[in-house]
Amino acid sequence: MANTFSVKLLIHEPNLPVNFSISIDDEEKFSVTTTEKEYYFETEIPDDIGKVHSVKFTMSGKTDDHTTFDENDNILSSAQVELKEISFNDMDITEVLLANDPMMTYTHNSNGYTEEIVENFYTEVMGYNGTIEIQYKTPLYAWLLDVM
Repeated sequence: MANTFSVKLLIHEPNLPVNFSISIDDEEKFSVTTTEKEYYFETEIPDDIGKVHSVKFTMSGKTDDHTTFDENDNILSSAQVELKEISFNDMDITEVLLANDPMMTYTHNSNGYTEEIVENFYTEVMGYNGTIEIQYKTPLYAWLLDVM
C-alpha cells in the first residue's frame, strides 16, 4: 500500500509573492512563486521499514518590501505562508504536530535581522525566509500510533 503526504497552503498577501518549496528526503517535490491564495500538495512517500524521513517546507525571497508597517511600527500586512491540514494517509495531524514542540522545527535568521540562526518550534505561520522540517519514521502506521 502506498503512503501519502499532503498539505494545504494558505498564502497571506499573494500580491507580494515569495518562493515556496516542499522537499521529501531532500528531493524537491513542489515549488511555486506564491501568487494564489491557496495551494494543495499531495505525493506518495517512502515507507521502507526502520528509516527516518524528512519533509521540508522552505520559504525564500521575502524582503522588507513584503511587510507594511503603520507609523508606530506595528505590522499591517506581511507576506506569509500558513501550513494547514498537514496529513499522512489522509489523517490530519496538524494539531498533533503543533502540540508536540520538537516534532516540527522552523530554522531561520529573522530575514537578516539577527546574525544567529534561530530554531523555533513551529507555530502555524512562516513569516521569515527559512525551513520547517518534520521528521517521521517508517513504518508510517507505527509512527502515527506513537505520535497520536
